[in-house]
Amino acid sequence: MKKVVFSSLLLCILIATSCKKSTTTTTPVETDKIKLKLSTSQAAYIAVGTGNWIEITAAEYNALATGLNNVTRAGVTEADYTNVAVSSTSSSGLYTIAQDDGATMPTGSYLFAFKISINSGTNSGAKVKVSSTSVTTGYSDLGSVLPTHSTGDHYFVLKGNTIATTATGYLAYTYAAAATINFKTIPGKGNYSYGTGDVNVLPSSTTNDVVFLAQGLSTTVKQW
Repeated sequence: MKKVVFSSLLLCILIATSCKKSTTTTTPVETDKIKLKLSTSQAAYIAVGTGNWIEITAAEYNALATGLNNVTRAGVTEADYTNVAVSSTSSSGLYTIAQDDGATMPTGSYLFAFKISINSGTNSGAKVKVSSTSVTTGYSDLGSVLPTHSTGDHYFVLKGNTIATTATGYLAYTYAAAATINFKTIPGKGNYSYGTGDVNVLPSSTTNDVVFLAQGLSTTVKQW
């Protein structure tokens, strides 16, 4: 009789335990790898709306370049950007420029970061542009205007880009009349196209060994 009572009690305990609702909660997995790679600027990135550029640090820019998958550097290679001494500065004036030394974006690329080296003045209202047509035509603005910045190297990230290139992609940028950009003299390179003003067609092209210091990061795998 005692065995029957004990068995019945054990069965009741097992039934009651199995009927309890789980109180375990699962933390959502963060899918925005840009957010995860940011440190100093993470709060600003979280707070800003989709389609806006924010300024970040050099360390964060480099972390994005090496930490995301399938990253391509557009406009200027990293070797040309870092390994040659600065030669001089651009002319002042409102211009749109696209370097044409082979640093393009593969089909299906999302541009998500940008850096530029300013020699003098204040670069206010600057824009990043992308074309899937050619180095001279088909450009459109990507995201908001860049945050205003002055002399020195500046780094930016774009939140929530959903626009991928539909063919080989080209990077261009518009800089303010009050600013000048650093460039390097690199023999055998220095092909670029440009237009006067904030334009989406660049009618003038030249080759004079001048490599302007502006670079974009893109990826063919959307990771945010």
